[in-house]
Amino acid sequence: MNNVISYLLKVCCFMMILFGAKIQASPVYASHENIYNSVDKNTNIPASIDLGLSVKWSSCNWGADAPWDYGTMYGWGAPASNSIYGENYPKQSDIVNTEYDIVSVDWGHGYRMPSRAELRELVEKCQWDYTTIHNVKGYKVTGPNGNTIFIPASGYLDKGENKEVGQRTFIWSSEQYSSQNAYSLHIHEYGEFISYTPKYEGLSLRGVTTDNVDGRYPTLDWCEDSNIPASIDLGLSVKWSSVNWGADAPWDYGTMYGWGAPASNSIYGENYPQQSDIVNTEYDIVSVNWGHGYRMPSKAELRELVEKCQWDYTTIHDVKGYKVTGPNGNSIFIPASGYLDKGENKEVGQRTFIWSSEQYSSQNAYSLHIHEYGEFISYTPKYEGLSLRGVTTDIVNGRYPTLEDDSGIPEMFEPTATDNWIKVTPAGVTLDIENGENTHLYIHNMQGILVKNISITPGIHFCISVDNTILPQGLYIIKVLSGKHEITKKFVIR
Repeated sequence: MNNVISYLLKVCCFMMILFGAKIQASPVYASHENIYNSVDKNTNIPASIDLGLSVKWSSCNWGADAPWDYGTMYGWGAPASNSIYGENYPKQSDIVNTEYDIVSVDWGHGYRMPSRAELRELVEKCQWDYTTIHNVKGYKVTGPNGNTIFIPASGYLDKGENKEVGQRTFIWSSEQYSSQNAYSLHIHEYGEFISYTPKYEGLSLRGVTTDNVDGRYPTLDWCEDSNIPASIDLGLSVKWSSVNWGADAPWDYGTMYGWGAPASNSIYGENYPQQSDIVNTEYDIVSVNWGHGYRMPSKAELRELVEKCQWDYTTIHDVKGYKVTGPNGNSIFIPASGYLDKGENKEVGQRTFIWSSEQYSSQNAYSLHIHEYGEFISYTPKYEGLSLRGVTTDIVNGRYPTLEDDSGIPEMFEPTATDNWIKVTPAGVTLDIENGENTHLYIHNMQGILVKNISITPGIHFCISVDNTILPQGLYIIKVLSGKHEITKKFVIR
């Protein structure tokens, strides 16, 4: 009987070895097709994003359901079943691809924890912008090739308490700094840098790989909320919304409100707030309804808009209003919506009034007055209906990042400098420059991504045609800087 059992065990072992050898003979990562098929069946694996760096980065944090989800924060080298623990952390110089590398153990597909050098590369070679997506604050990281990932400001875990959420982000590297600490990436308002963190604290994990992993979120729609206007950088202390509150387009008047009126009640009687500033409170309709860092402007921010911008009375889409051009040349359009007084819309097409968040007195609040005599800060009875405009410090990739004319093509308000260098045709753009100064050419797509950057040596005759052999079909913006001249044009490649 013992001989029979021994024989059966040997047969089983032989079959297991044979089966194992067969698995090794056909590795899962042998080809891109195999990767795609395996990942396509496992929706828990994030896509690998090529930022133009030495490795590709996962589209999500470890444990996250989406790029804007914080995921699960771990102590350095914590096993997957135990996210934060006491003194039981590894004592080795590098845990990459070991049992302590949670990313490698659980994701596979070539994913692993990043090295300190790879974290530094992410910091030094990418552009970092503090922004908001799906009402989650974090960082848009744009690589040298224009591709992007979003890293949410998840904070960190200290003794079970989640600290600095929405302000800072910390990501583990696989490398040890000392017996008690490990290298990590620190991201906050002062910048991005590599430092070290006690191993017992809970930080986010992000995966890197050299494989092409076709998993979740291969691209991220930065305009995910079509109801939110884009934030326009005018070169001021804050960015301004591209439209009025309640407006469908820059030339739409929007909805006019009494000061501090709730969204469900636009104009009302004596029920207005009695506080010095309603910014980011329940009475700040912009903040409550738009999110993304938007809020009502302060008196100082309205004054800055008046004093540092150029105001031109103009017409767009047959609507009269004001083109407001900031110090950096970017523009917004503020329609001459007038104001509401006892239900009657007065001075439409002539004047504009915009509420600030600050109270002037118990009966009045500060507001911006715009009319034929100029622009200035004054005050208005709280019960009158004025326009609302949002400000934010975030980059909000929403509706109308540029103004549009009647054809639907963005209107660039071109400067008056001589621009006979540039010939725009239906097929693209041709530049023929013979210059005596340094010239720089920049081409952006309509997502704001730089797709071509050329520097031209002084005294050189330079000719280039940009068409569908160089760039894919679409709408582009070209800017040429030569000495004191700056030319901006739109062109279409068909």
